[in-house]
Amino acid sequence: AGLEHNAAPADGGPGEILLLDDGRVQLKVLEVQRRKVFTEVTVGGPLSNNKGINKLGGGLSAEALTEKDKADIQTAALIGVDYLAVSFPRCGEDLNYARRLARDAGCDAKIVAKVERAEAVCDQSARDEIILASGVVLVARGARG
Repeated sequence: AGLEHNAAPADGGPGEILLLDDGRVQLKVLEVQRRKVFTEVTVGGPLSNNKGINKLGGGLSAEALTEKDKADIQTAALIGVDYLAVSFPRCGEDLNYARRLARDAGCDAKIVAKVERAEAVCDQSARDEIILASGVVLVARGARG
């Protein structure tokens, strides 16, 4: 499967468990070769485009905002949304960055932190930053790691 997250090979080694689509599909890392990660499916299921990826216990270095997310912020500004959700924030700065992009696009929407990373729940400093930087916090089940 292809992945937009270019740092994925550096984020884990053999034995790590990758969680796709909120953990519905799980992969065990067997080997990492440069930009390729070889895995074994440990929990199978259907998988479609644009599903999230996490690492069991956290530690994935993917940016909170993808290029598609940035384009979606532009669209949100055009249609005048009241709330803008940011998935996978690691810290308050991820939310502040989304807010800056939204304001630059003319959007003053309230920021919703959709917490989906274990490290954002388990790390008190990150958790506090996220709470302070958002108008609403939503904790997804997958964040339990």
